Amino acid sequence: MDLEKDALNLQPGECVQIKSVDEISQTLDKRRKFKALIFMPEMENFCGKNFKVFKRVEIIKLEETLEVRKQKSPAVSLEGVYCTGEYHDECG
Repeated sequence: MDLEKDALNLQPGECVQIKSVDEISQTLDKRRKFKALIFMPEMENFCGKNFKVFKRVEIIKLEETLEVRKQKSPAVSLEGVYCTGEYHDECG
């Protein structure tokens, strides 16, 4: 699959369905990352459900290196989807 070619260009307000855990797992590297974005255990709770796009994320800051990076294909933030920290000592 050519992920650059398959970029969805999602916009705020559009509805999306998050893929299943199995489908997402097939796209991750051995560190459970896709394009420097980690798939955390808390995210599994949202798989298979529908959400609205809140906003596009075109720039990220990598936690490990503090590097600011512009995404080649933007990610999106979804309404009501956030990390609870329940698997990471209730981190902020």
